[in-house]
Amino acid sequence: MARTRAKRIKRPNGAGSIYQRRDGRWHARYTAIDPETGQRVRRSLYGATEQEARAKLISALDALERGALPLHHGRTPTLAEYGQRWLSQCRVRPRTLHRYGELLEHALPSLGHLQLTRLEPHHVGNLLSRLRDDGLSARTCNHVRAVLRNLLSEAKREGLVLRNVAELARPLPLEGVREGTTLSAEQVRNLLAAAEHHRDGPLWVLALATGARQSELIGLRWSDVDLERGRVTIARTLQRAPRPLREEHGEWLEQPTKTRRSRRTIPLASIAVEALHRQRRLQAEERLRAGSSWQDKWGDLVFREPDGSPLRGTKATQRLQAQLARLGLPRIRFHDLRHSAATFLALSGIPVATAMAVLGHSTSATTLNIYTHVAPELAREAAEALDRVLRGDVERR
Repeated sequence: MARTRAKRIKRPNGAGSIYQRRDGRWHARYTAIDPETGQRVRRSLYGATEQEARAKLISALDALERGALPLHHGRTPTLAEYGQRWLSQCRVRPRTLHRYGELLEHALPSLGHLQLTRLEPHHVGNLLSRLRDDGLSARTCNHVRAVLRNLLSEAKREGLVLRNVAELARPLPLEGVREGTTLSAEQVRNLLAAAEHHRDGPLWVLALATGARQSELIGLRWSDVDLERGRVTIARTLQRAPRPLREEHGEWLEQPTKTRRSRRTIPLASIAVEALHRQRRLQAEERLRAGSSWQDKWGDLVFREPDGSPLRGTKATQRLQAQLARLGLPRIRFHDLRHSAATFLALSGIPVATAMAVLGHSTSATTLNIYTHVAPELAREAAEALDRVLRGDVERR
């Protein structure tokens, strides 16, 4: 194979060489001592330019000096090979693991055959652009990048790669991506008026009064509800399993809340307490009507289908949207009731830390993002309040 004359690179902790291959790419290699066997091992790195190959080589030699680059044996695995191993070792929820696998599948047709050390930022960038052109949303494309970033972060920790190329690749811009829609205070009042006569009304009231996620409300049990003290404890989620998971996990996945902060006790407004009393009466009536066909194996769930089975989230969303259409209100997702609750907390002047605790956000960044969304309205209120203070001060003078 024709190549340029090798160029030596010396560092205090070792040396290596770089040369240009026939295909124009630059090849860097270095030799190190395997601390486990005492034998000399040779490793190779690649770059599109001489500067890139040189930077990789210097980084590898520095990492070896710090003991931060374990020497692996044998051929570096491909993305497809390592991805399968990474998924088998992920300690996440079954539904999350299934989603990781789906997202990774978008990358494997074009990148799966590449060894991890051959991956470059432009590979990931080109992948995202191609997926976007094929019809995937920018948000989903960025989720693919996030999975690759997590996968390569673990590969870097194991010493299989020197850098995380997915982290270096730029995410796609999200301009034009649909944001969560919120209902105005007047629109919420219209929905709550209709809720008094709708079977799902208590569910809507609790979603707006607590800001809880749909899966948290579906998993809510009467043992989590304290009507005397007016509070509920969010401790678990309940969701239908994707079809590929049902054989192993059953139709429903009941799990603890996603993070420690997601487990929380929320004080209830009086309207929510009234709605839960109404829900308890409704459930008792439906249990009597169902008789022996009532499905009781799921315990004391607060929200159920008429036959006692767990509430199906997609159907609950469809019923909500149908009611919104009848009222002439905007079509929203069920999750947007949570966004509406968060917005009302912001507009009410509730501190970020308090709202974060109520909503169960794992980081304040998510809460701050909601508060930033309503910042213009809050800023106007602040300006008017400041104006009142300043004018009052002028009058006293």
